[in-house]
Amino acid sequence: GRSLARFTPGADPAALTQARLFIHGGSPTEVAWLPRLKAARPNLRVVDLGAGLAAAGQTLTPDPYPWTSPPLAKRMAWGVRDALIALDPPHAGAYRGRAAALARDLDDLDAALRETLSPVAARRFLALDPVWGQFARTYGLTQVSLAESGAESGGQAPAAPGPLSGLIDLALREGVRAVFVPPGADARFAAELVQAIGGRSARLDPLAADYFETLRRAAALVADAELR
Repeated sequence: GRSLARFTPGADPAALTQARLFIHGGSPTEVAWLPRLKAARPNLRVVDLGAGLAAAGQTLTPDPYPWTSPPLAKRMAWGVRDALIALDPPHAGAYRGRAAALARDLDDLDAALRETLSPVAARRFLALDPVWGQFARTYGLTQVSLAESGAESGGQAPAAPGPLSGLIDLALREGVRAVFVPPGADARFAAELVQAIGGRSARLDPLAADYFETLRRAAALVADAELR
């Protein structure tokens, strides 16, 4: 549940000497740890799910959270399936069956999100932590971030009122009424912003355990935040 940009594994890589497979999503933090993991386990098999998405014509920059798009999450699930089958061929049937079930659930989620968001295609939302770019691209939305107002602060309250004023101006200018608030963000900062623009907000964690409910809440927030 912690930001990929700030996460540091708590275990010594030497504790991973029994690992046979390391699957990662291609984020800079994960890639930075690869040399230490490989040094501790020279025969460790490494699978980069991000590389598979890039090969499929998808871009992961500047937001390394591709799973906010259910179609990309399904591709990642297939990558995990194939990696496990290669490592453990006798159980290939189980891996294929479970991946197929997950793919069906992701397809159902994708269809539900499209139904919710199709009436508001091209709507803009403000993300205090701009990691929802793949979600926006998949459903024809536009993610507006703090950086565009000069108030980038990771969702924390700026030291001076100026950046908040700039963010309010940006939101009003861009017709933004939905605000995605990350875990750990300053609640007062978010509340003042939402009140000033006459919008709505929700605390949304792209790393939440309940993936399906999180994406449904994100879609509902965008769809329900009507312009006033």
